[in-house]
Amino acid sequence: MEAIRLVVKDEYKRHPELAESTLLDEDAKNYIARMENGALSSVELQRSLLNLAHMLSTHHGSKVVILIDEYDTPIQQGYSRGFYKEVISFMEVVYPRMTDGNDTIFSFLLLAGYLTPAGSSVETEIGTFASLRLPNAEIRRIYNTEILSWIRTRQTGNIISEIEKAVYLSDAKRLQDALRKYMITSISFFDGAAEGFYHGMILGLVASLSSKYYIRSNREAGEGRFDLQLEPKAKELPGILMEFKAVSSSEKDKLPELAEDALGQTKDRNYARDLEERGISDIVRYGIAFSGKNVEVRVER
Repeated sequence: MEAIRLVVKDEYKRHPELAESTLLDEDAKNYIARMENGALSSVELQRSLLNLAHMLSTHHGSKVVILIDEYDTPIQQGYSRGFYKEVISFMEVVYPRMTDGNDTIFSFLLLAGYLTPAGSSVETEIGTFASLRLPNAEIRRIYNTEILSWIRTRQTGNIISEIEKAVYLSDAKRLQDALRKYMITSISFFDGAAEGFYHGMILGLVASLSSKYYIRSNREAGEGRFDLQLEPKAKELPGILMEFKAVSSSEKDKLPELAEDALGQTKDRNYARDLEERGISDIVRYGIAFSGKNVEVRVER
């Protein structure tokens, strides 16, 4: 903290015109004097760059941009040396908390410059999704030895997070891969037999979406009973319908056809009517077929 204070103090000293400015009030000049004397509280120091920008803008009559190099260094040191909570509190919302979730590490690395965007991003109602890449060989080595080992210790959470993303993006291939990975690591070969088992499994996995959706299972709608319905709590989100099919492991070659049948059933039996009557016109339909630990997903929006 003292090192940060001295750096900020040096920056204030680069602008002696502020102490003599006729455009700044006495509170601002008093702040500058206490900065010089090292008398600022931690809360006041926390706002020091913001205050400097305001003072410079007032004095010069133009907007101010402050460029900061190595901004991530205090946070990295805090994380590795045991004062992460203190430094992240001082630096304030600029970096995410690394313990908030499995994907937070990628946001952290992106903001710190260790990952860069690869291609265009996809804007959704619940956030921005983007593919990221490693900028150079040195960081790739660090990523392979440090980051991946950390991610592997949180594998289950990552799979559930991947399922959430696939649903939000209406991405059939992504959902198929995530479900396949989940089943391989989490269920027994003997578990995957009846449609009811898979139905319960999906119901449990999408429970994490309950903050944004009303989740209903096996309800009457249209000309039948849908398997799973997600009604959005916010009008910006789409409604979601899921229909499941299951066959024995010996019939896994039928999965593509069954997934198409399940998708068609959501339309043929007009399962969307229930959502449409509630004013939801944007509806995503899923047909999902299971066989043992294999899965096929079809989607239509």
